[in-house]
Amino acid sequence: MKRIIRLTESDLARIVRRVISEGFAQNTVLSFESVTGYKSGLFPELQYYKNGTGWYFMFSGTKTLGNLMNMRNGDFSTVNSEFDATNLQQRSAFGVNIMPPFKTRVEVEKGVRNVVNDGAKDPFKIKSGGTYKNKQGKTVTWGRPAFTAGSEMVDAICKILNIVS
Repeated sequence: MKRIIRLTESDLARIVRRVISEGFAQNTVLSFESVTGYKSGLFPELQYYKNGTGWYFMFSGTKTLGNLMNMRNGDFSTVNSEFDATNLQQRSAFGVNIMPPFKTRVEVEKGVRNVVNDGAKDPFKIKSGGTYKNKQGKTVTWGRPAFTAGSEMVDAICKILNIVS
């Protein structure tokens, strides 16, 4: 026997939000590209979990990011701890603690800016793209030149938390 179920717009929105949020599992290493839909030249992976008062996000860093942050040999050994279990020498570059309420992109950006207050480099001053000359003398573009590390972190957090505006 068929049943007709009536859903309000808010019921449907809640169901869609729940389905989307279940797509990115907590406490697992996620590919930055699978979360945001674009490849980052700075962050290959990220991980997040709920920490009682809010959400904690860890972003792994590439050697390029390490060099941009003036770390010796692009090594993140001085920042946080080992990031992934595959032992690829990638380490956590930024840890971001986002405290509720966070309903807009601006609120998430404020949370990411708090990383600067904790003594880390300002992610909004680190360019996430640029150009360089390769061995053949050709100019090669990498990453997303118009963006910063901070804007990419905000993008990923908003996707995971399903924040649209």
